[in-house]
Amino acid sequence: MQNVILGWFATTNEHRPTAELLAFADDNIEFRYPNLPDIQHGHAALRAWYENILKWAFDEVHEVVNWERIEIKDNRAVVKLLVRWERREWIVGEAHSRYLANFSWQTYELKKLPSDGRILVTKKTVDKYEPTTPIYQPAQ
Repeated sequence: MQNVILGWFATTNEHRPTAELLAFADDNIEFRYPNLPDIQHGHAALRAWYENILKWAFDEVHEVVNWERIEIKDNRAVVKLLVRWERREWIVGEAHSRYLANFSWQTYELKKLPSDGRILVTKKTVDKYEPTTPIYQPAQ
């Protein structure tokens, strides 16, 4: 489970192709972020969200600060973690990008497929963001 979540972060940090992110997600994934108005569902919504992020967030670093809780029952798991998310953001029309950092409390629900043993994210919730001081800011 931890490898799936770390793989998700590596994919977004390195801006890998969308198909690589979708490979971590159940076809019916449900995800929620504080900045989205509604719960999002499915690969099409995840694709749209990720491809939008690729337009304005870069030099990303996701670091797991604390695996707060891991609960496993049968072929399912719930993982709560605290993530430090740093990135450079650029807003269309702005002269310069800005470097930001947040702590992000997240909850993942995962399931193991009986057919092939793969573990997929069925639900991802970013419970809250809290600004923090950047520590990884790359050189300008």
